[in-house]
Amino acid sequence: MEANASGSTDLLGMKPRHRLDKRFLMMVGIALTAFLVRLSVMSHGQSMADPYSYANMALEILKARTIPSRTTLTYPGSQIIVPPLLPLSAAGLSLLGINPLDALLSITLAVSSLTAIPVFLSAEKLAGTSAGAISATLFAFSYPMLYMLTWGAYPNAIAIFFMGWILYVLVADEPRRTWLISVLLSLIAFTHHFTFLITASWLILYALLLALKRERGRSRLLGVNLALALAVSSLWYLPRWPLLLAAGATGSAPSLEEVLSSFSGVQASDLVLVFFAPFGLYRSQKGERMTITSLLLTLTIYLLYASQNPIIGARVLYFFSLAVFILSGAAVPFLQARMGVTALGIILILTFTASYLNSASASTYFANIDVKDEEAIKWLRSNLREADIILTVDDEVSYIAFHTGRATIGSGDSEYAFLPEQRRMMVDANMILAKPSESSALMRQYNITYIVLPASSQAARSVDDAGFTLVYKGGLAVWRV
Repeated sequence: MEANASGSTDLLGMKPRHRLDKRFLMMVGIALTAFLVRLSVMSHGQSMADPYSYANMALEILKARTIPSRTTLTYPGSQIIVPPLLPLSAAGLSLLGINPLDALLSITLAVSSLTAIPVFLSAEKLAGTSAGAISATLFAFSYPMLYMLTWGAYPNAIAIFFMGWILYVLVADEPRRTWLISVLLSLIAFTHHFTFLITASWLILYALLLALKRERGRSRLLGVNLALALAVSSLWYLPRWPLLLAAGATGSAPSLEEVLSSFSGVQASDLVLVFFAPFGLYRSQKGERMTITSLLLTLTIYLLYASQNPIIGARVLYFFSLAVFILSGAAVPFLQARMGVTALGIILILTFTASYLNSASASTYFANIDVKDEEAIKWLRSNLREADIILTVDDEVSYIAFHTGRATIGSGDSEYAFLPEQRRMMVDANMILAKPSESSALMRQYNITYIVLPASSQAARSVDDAGFTLVYKGGLAVWRV
């Protein structure tokens, strides 16, 4: 509990006259811990998929000196629908001499770490400063939040920072700060599509619940700010809405294995915290309870929908973790009196340890799942002409395009390529690599001058057998067409 006027201390031993200083230092210390944990986890390397795709968009912005509508590097001519805020920020930092890939990682690690602050403040509002400290520390070591970084969900991590502040503004229930919701939701809209959809849905539900409770003043104020944010967001979303709708659908119903694998961002200790959360909800006040309950209800609806889309199911868990860690921290003072400090401490330490080790393992896996070959990149950069186009596999597309600065297309599962241009190019690339000796017309159509493939792949053996000129072989093999 918090210190009172008589000079008593809270569970962390903070005396009233030092409360503000220690509280501030506590938040800074936890945010710094979160940063160091993330830096350590990501020291194993970055995934070659999503981070490189965002880095390529930063290059596109630098090349066009604006936010372009179509790509010139990966699957050239495809429409760009990735929200621009993060790539634009990375492009800005690259003007200072920072590599766009490093800029993306630096921005993401810093912002993700600072999310500990709204988590702290929200839990503190529910159950005191000690609850805030525990919730923020849980977030610092949160496996779902660390796991999303390991595979490259950088915009998702940054959007959750803005979402965390929206949660705090609502929990704090200060009408004079409601305008911040409009600003924060607009920032989410230009950062990450799915976080925007989740947050906007939650806020609409919350506004309706306020109206049903006859709290028309608060409902109207929230509605106005929602309308402003949606109007600003429409500048980006309306022209791209048909493509975004297509992004949420897969070509076939998922198997049970696919549904279960989508929950890979969960560990056993996270499930323990789920049992803590109801106690935190019990401790919260009526208004705070409705705020968090409306979020959990929104996420539950999305999770039910996710039974048809395992990719969305995995993403929904990240948002659940934000609420669960806040509620778990709020529950700790209540549970401490019943479980004892030692038992509770062991559970929390095991959670932190498991989160770090599992996240480091995931980072190593995603950093090494595809082929990186610096020597092949050096050869390509020394020999490619401006008009050359490279054919590869989808896993290597963004990596090769980023390091060579040349147009690159790839083969892969076209079912998940919801952009029409990308799907068409992927289908054609599949045909070329399946029968390279019979695909000269398709290669001329795309002006393909080099084929770059993992040297040990079946596609590489097919290209080799077709008689193309092998000019480099290492982890990647390069053929001149």
